[in-house]
Formats: sequence, structure tokens, C-alpha cells
Amino acid sequence: MGENILKITDINGNEKNVEILASITLDSNGKNYVVYTENKETNLGNIQVFVAELKENDNSVSLLAINDENVWNEIKRKISQVLKGV
Repeated sequence: MGENILKITDINGNEKNVEILASITLDSNGKNYVVYTENKETNLGNIQVFVAELKENDNSVSLLAINDENVWNEIKRKISQVLKGV
């Protein structure tokens, strides 16, 4: 794993380390999102990647699901721009 490690607790109470690959702030809503991985392979041999809203509390951080299709589409555009080097 790389240097950008975040310890998270999943919904079952299990702690795990994830690697933060990128952080994104959307212009449309000013919210922060993270692209992260547990460095596990899919059945096709690809590394599985996740995206979540990053919500900072007083002394902790929460990763929230993205349920808004417009937000998800904007995030995909931003990720595509990063991958293309724009």
C-alpha cells in the first residue's frame, strides 16, 4: 500500500485500512469526495476502487454513499479528466 492510508470502520464494525488514491472537491456543491481502494482484485483481475463523500466531524471522518446521480456523473467526469491529464 502507499502512504495515503485511512483506517475505516465498516458497517459491521470491522476496522480496515484503505488507500486513498485521489480526493475531489465538486464545484457544484463544495463537498469533498475520496477515491479509495482496499487493494483487492475483482474476478477479472482489476483492483476494486470505491468513491465516497468525505464528511469530517469533530475528531473523526465518515465516508458516505453517493446517492445523487448528478453528483455521481460529475465525479465520473472529474475522474476521467484526471486520468486524461486534463
